Amino acid sequence: FSASDSGENNFGDDGIIEILQAILERKGRTKSLCLHSCKIGDRGAEAFIDILENNHVGLEELDISMNEFGFSVCKKFAECLKRGNSILRKLSIGGPREGETDEAELEVKTHLVKALEYNTTLKELNLPYVWRGYGGRKPIETQDEIEKELEAILRSNQTITYINAVS
Repeated sequence: FSASDSGENNFGDDGIIEILQAILERKGRTKSLCLHSCKIGDRGAEAFIDILENNHVGLEELDISMNEFGFSVCKKFAECLKRGNSILRKLSIGGPREGETDEAELEVKTHLVKALEYNTTLKELNLPYVWRGYGGRKPIETQDEIEKELEAILRSNQTITYINAVS
């Protein structure tokens, strides 16, 4: 199939890994996957990184927002984007677990900003509950500095056309 909208299901890590294995076994091209709110944890989200890095299925759009993986996996996605091994054009990612620290949030933001500096394929980035804090937390002190750096990078980035960083 070329697209699937399976949002708001209780797939969990095992279910997502089975879905990805089925897609890989078919050796088909899957251009779009919408899997928001599917109870995907760290293990399930990390399976997508391999798909993106090795461009196994030609995935251009991925929505895995509002799931249960943490900032550590968001950071790995940012590193994947930075390496630029993907043809991904649209990414929706976010929804850190409760208990994530401000320091972890800062690290993810920094990695995302750096990834945008190097990535030449991503056109749209949606970051619910990553950019503005989770669960009503106030933005961390260095928020303004990160936003200024992002603004400077976006001025020189010729690819990205849309960022949604509102929670």
